[in-house]
Formats: sequence, C-alpha cells, structure tokens
Amino acid sequence: MIAVRRELQLGLGALMLFEVVLCFGAIALFSRMAPAIERILQENVYSIEAAEEMLVVLALTADGPAGDDLRRRFQDALQAARDNTTEDEEVPVLNQIERNASRVLNGDRTALAATVEPLRRLVQINRDAMRRTHQEARRLGIAGAWAVVILAVAAFAVSFVVTQRVRSRILAPLDELHAVLRSTREGDSFRRCQLRDAPDELREAMRSINDLLDSRFPTAEERDTGDAEGMNAGVHQEK
Repeated sequence: MIAVRRELQLGLGALMLFEVVLCFGAIALFSRMAPAIERILQENVYSIEAAEEMLVVLALTADGPAGDDLRRRFQDALQAARDNTTEDEEVPVLNQIERNASRVLNGDRTALAATVEPLRRLVQINRDAMRRTHQEARRLGIAGAWAVVILAVAAFAVSFVVTQRVRSRILAPLDELHAVLRSTREGDSFRRCQLRDAPDELREAMRSINDLLDSRFPTAEERDTGDAEGMNAGVHQEK
C-alpha cells in the first residue's frame, strides 16, 4: 500500500503546509501594524506631552518670573521635545519656543503670545503626523485582512482539490470494492469491479477480485462455451 500511503501523505501534507503558510502570513501581515502604532507613541504622543508640560509651566508663571523648579521643568520638557524631533517643521518651532520662553520665564508677559503660538503649532504638527501614521496603519490593516482572505481562499481551494483527489483516487475505488463484494454476498454473480483511476495497489486488488469472481462465477458466455465443449466431447466419445 505504498502508493496509497503516498497519496494520503501528499494530500495531508499539502493541507498542513497551507495552514502553516496561512498562520505565519497572518502573523507577518498584522505584525506590520505594530511598528506604525508604536511610532505614534514614540514620535508624536511624547512631543505633545512635552508641549503640554511647557504650557503648564507658562500658566504657573502668570504672576511673575518662574522659580528654579519651574525653569527646570520647562527646560526638561523642551529637551524632551528636541530629543523626540521627527518632523522637519518642528526644528524652527522649537527654536522659536526657546527664544521667546526665556523672556516669559523671566517675567516678560508681552512675549507670552509669541511663546504659546509656537507651542500650539508644535502640537498641531504632531497631530497631523499622528493622522498620517493612523492612515498608514489602517491601510496596512485592510491590506493584511484582504491578504488573509486570499490565503484562506487559496487554502480552501487546495483542500477542495486534495479532497476531490483522495475521494476519486482512494475512496471511490474502495467503495467499488465494497459494493462488488456485497453484491456477490447477496447473490449477484455478474457484477465486477470497474477499474478506476486509482493507485496501482488498488487497481491490482480490483483486478485480482475480478479474476477470483470470474473463476468462481463464470459468465453466461463462458458457461455456454463450456457446455458446448462438453457436448462436443461427448459426441466424439460416442463416435
């Protein structure tokens, strides 16, 4: 039964291979979304948080020059924004914030608007970048979903082909063998196995069963031929 075993192993192996490809393909496609989402956090959210911290410090210095603690908080937030610079438009905005903020922190309230407006611009730049990254992540998600659908359809097609092949090459010949033996047991001495597109072992088994049935249950033509030969032999003996 080497050929039968090989047919089954090839069919099952093809199905398992496509399942593995489907699983790893889905993992690879959806894992591409993770860097886009992580980039939103690393490149944009942290910059927005730094801008918010600087706005808080400016609000706390409304009554006069900022103390050392507030100056330190502002400088730390400004440095965090510089360290997290990802857009070209952020560099001149940050330079403008640093120039004007030093005056505000020293008590010059006339420079407040010139400091707050660049901070608002910094937040807007990062929000626009977040929208673009979100669109990219969304596009990757849709493409990944369709790719998984295509892989699933391909896996279904392969499983259908493999199932049909196993049914026609193995199951159908086995059903034919079973049907012939059952008919013989029920008294039908004329039915024989129809040789099918099957592995060599099954075709050989069907041929052997046909030979056994032919030797045990000769056909009407063979019986007539045998009777005629017997009569001819008897005539010759009488002569």
